[in-house]
Amino acid sequence: SKLIAAVLTMASGQNQPQWRPPVANPAHLMAGFRSPNSDYSSGHRGIDYLVWEQQSILSPSDGTVAFVGVVAGKPVLTIQHSPSLRSALEPVCSSLKVGDRVVTGQIIGSVCGRGYHSHCEPLICLHYSLRSYGRYLSPLVQPEVYRQVC
Repeated sequence: SKLIAAVLTMASGQNQPQWRPPVANPAHLMAGFRSPNSDYSSGHRGIDYLVWEQQSILSPSDGTVAFVGVVAGKPVLTIQHSPSLRSALEPVCSSLKVGDRVVTGQIIGSVCGRGYHSHCEPLICLHYSLRSYGRYLSPLVQPEVYRQVC
């Protein structure tokens, strides 16, 4: 499939990026990835980290900013890491613009949770998702691991 081919290409060593959590350690994981049974069924298409207002958010890997804006009332930042691999983080406010290059560990924005209704209320969670060709993957599994499993 395209998904497996893309992950294998990334993990082949030619363009193998470094990956890290988007929050400084120690990061408390509030909710893990739960794969949906279908495109429209329930699941949790990412992971949630416990964060606080104005906490710095870091780029999980090298890439190019693909989107900065609001989706369904939530401030979102999306990074394109390869032609097929894209991550998204919310609620994140950023001064970056579409097309800006980012590197692993670079501060890319901050948590801006005021007015945002988190499913972790009364706490704030950073939702971090990873997609390849529109399919959601667990951000906890490094791309090189997908090569070993497939």
